[in-house]
Amino acid sequence: MKGALFLLEVEIDSVFTVLAAMRTTTMTVNNETVDVTSKGDLQRELLENCGIQSVSLKASGCISDATSYAKISYAANTGTLLNCKINSNNGEIFAGAFIISGFETSGEYNKDGLYSITLESTDI
Repeated sequence: MKGALFLLEVEIDSVFTVLAAMRTTTMTVNNETVDVTSKGDLQRELLENCGIQSVSLKASGCISDATSYAKISYAANTGTLLNCKINSNNGEIFAGAFIISGFETSGEYNKDGLYSITLESTDI
């Protein structure tokens, strides 16, 4: 199986717009567990479907245009929540509010601008 392709869509003026195509991506789904094991139990007991789920996304790629860069840069500098959809090529969609916890840009003279971004979900 080839590596997953993710697209980041952000809601701008009530319309979801592809903001960035990501070349390198790592996505982590976290599920917090709730342990209800009693003192006399011989095995650990966890409650089903009651922990907090979160999604972390680390990605890098090329900056597609000035408008996309301005939206991401503003959100990163102000801590603004973004209403996002993360679409994968295997049909999974993670949607909700995300905050940019890390943003880095780089580039060489007369070449593509590059970015690296870390998104953390606030509600999935």
